[in-house]
Amino acid sequence: MSNVIRIDAESLRRLTEVTFLRYGFSSEQAAAAADVLLYADLHGLDSHGVCNLLPIYVKALSDRSILPSSTLRRVRKKGAISTFDASGMLGLLAAKGAMEAAIELAAEHSVGAVTVMNSSHFGAAGYFARMAAQSGMIGLALTNLGNRPVGYAQGSRRAIIGTNPLGFASPAGDLPSFVLDMSTTVVASGKIKLAKDLGEEVPVGWMVNQSGQPVTDPHSYLEGSGFLVALGGWQRSTGGHKGLGLSLLVEVLSGVLSGASVSLGFEDEQNSIGHFLFALDVSAFLEGSIFAERMERFLSSLLGEPVFEGHEALTYPGHSDAKIALERGVHGIPLPAPTVAALNWHASTLGAVSLAEIGQ
Repeated sequence: MSNVIRIDAESLRRLTEVTFLRYGFSSEQAAAAADVLLYADLHGLDSHGVCNLLPIYVKALSDRSILPSSTLRRVRKKGAISTFDASGMLGLLAAKGAMEAAIELAAEHSVGAVTVMNSSHFGAAGYFARMAAQSGMIGLALTNLGNRPVGYAQGSRRAIIGTNPLGFASPAGDLPSFVLDMSTTVVASGKIKLAKDLGEEVPVGWMVNQSGQPVTDPHSYLEGSGFLVALGGWQRSTGGHKGLGLSLLVEVLSGVLSGASVSLGFEDEQNSIGHFLFALDVSAFLEGSIFAERMERFLSSLLGEPVFEGHEALTYPGHSDAKIALERGVHGIPLPAPTVAALNWHASTLGAVSLAEIGQ
């Protein structure tokens, strides 16, 4: 059997929805949560899609660290700012509700800033930032990992930072929206786990050992001998201090500011993941149509820039993702064979239909 199997996207969506329904979510909630995960799989963000359904979401629902009955509760509001307590909600839904609130605030005040505490893993940050772009606004979505850091920085003897992703999105006229979705570590930790499932080594630069030497065996990360590092790497000379700074920026906004747990200094409390969602109404600066035209002109120029031989054509965040989504919508979503086997076993326990393979 191939290490990768193509799965029909709607088949994957149905199993994801059925799973959330079985754990007590409403049909609307199950569909919304599945949409976040399928967005990641369709747009090539493989480490944040349905591969996490069992090891992150079902596991947390089973041990009651995620509570289907919880809802967002606004605990503070002042002008264009709101703070919410998710009370153990599914992060996929908490972040969606928080960005909806940020967009609503921005429609009234031109900006909307929202924090969330007591949440959980929220999937792909770009999904929530793109919600603002789809409303003609600029969006920003940040999250921390609470008090469970996984990344090392500049020789630290222990993990001190989360992957702390950020998503930024903007309308781009007739072009696909600009959607930046990135971790502030070299890669998301899920990509290392994905490489393990595919039986592949990881590229040099993703991990180092305690001496700062490159490590390429994904098992070393899980065993604790391979260290995931901040953007820029292990050394200040390669820009590691900039990656650390970005990670700390996300930690301040999504952790310290929200009242959630933080990667350092809060180890003795129950973990509380925090989010920061921001929406900016561009029409407060320029007519929306003018802004979109300027973005389209800017990004079209970037796409047309010549490159030296041996380099791929320039693109921008969101442009290649849109192409991938079109291709995967037709030809299916590639998943590691072990993931497909685990999901099909899970489907059998629910009495659900197995995943539909494409091209097998």
